[in-house]
Amino acid sequence: MFHLVSQWSGLFSAPSDLLLLLALAGFAASRLRVTARVGRRLMIGASVMLVGLAVFPVGDLMLSALERRFPVFRPDGRPADGIVVLGGITGAADGPVLQRVQMGPAVDRLVETARLAQDFPGAMVLVSAGPKDPRTGRSEAQILGRQLIAMGVRPDRLRLEEASRDTFENARFSVALARPSPTQRWLLVTSAWHMPRAVGCFRAAGFAVVAAPADRRSSLGGGGGWSVSENLSKVDLAAKEYLGLLVYHLRGRTSALFPGP
Repeated sequence: MFHLVSQWSGLFSAPSDLLLLLALAGFAASRLRVTARVGRRLMIGASVMLVGLAVFPVGDLMLSALERRFPVFRPDGRPADGIVVLGGITGAADGPVLQRVQMGPAVDRLVETARLAQDFPGAMVLVSAGPKDPRTGRSEAQILGRQLIAMGVRPDRLRLEEASRDTFENARFSVALARPSPTQRWLLVTSAWHMPRAVGCFRAAGFAVVAAPADRRSSLGGGGGWSVSENLSKVDLAAKEYLGLLVYHLRGRTSALFPGP
C-alpha cells in the first residue's frame, strides 16, 4: 500500500505541477461571479510563484543543500570490501519494443561504480535495483550488471539484489545479501541529492556504509546555463526528495530526519 501511495504522491509533490494546477483553478474560478475575486488572486499568486521558481535558482539552492551533505569520496589508502550501487539509472527497459538499454540522467552512478570497482579490485559489487519487469522478466539489477561487466567488472564480483522497490528495501535487502561484518568497509553509490535518505535507510537497517556520491545536479558555482525547464525540474526533484526525507523519518525508515556524515 505504501508503494502505491508513494507513486501517486509524486503527482502532488512537484511544486511546478501544483502551481500550474492552482493557476488554472484560479482562472476557472475567476470566470464565475461568486468566486471571481478569489479566483483572480489565486491565479495571480500561483502564476507569480511559478515564474519565480522558473527564473531564480531556487532549485539549485534546494539541491545544493542535499548534495553538500556528504562530501565527494576520496580514497584514503584504506581498502573497501564492497560497493553497493542503487538503481534508478535506466530510463527504459530493454523490452520487445526497445531492443537496447536507455540510460537515464543518473547514469553517473554506474560510471562511479565502475571507477570504484577499478580502484578497489578486491571489493564485491552489489547492485540493488528491482523488482523484475513482468513484461521482460528482467530486473534493472540484471541490466546494470551486464553494463558493469562491459565496463570491465568481473562477473564473479557481482551480486544482484532484484526485489527492492524503494530506498528502504534497497537497504534492507542489501544487508541480507551482503551480510557485512562490523570490520568490513562498504561504499554506497547513489545520486548526491539522494545520499542523505539512502544513508539514513542503510544505517537504520544496521548496514554501516561510506558515502560515495555521484550524479550531482546542482549547477551553483559551476557556470551552468539558464533554463526555465531545468530550473523547474530541479525544484521538483529537490521537493520530492525533501518530502521523502520527512515521510521516511516519520515512518521510522531512516536514522535521522536529515542524515549526515
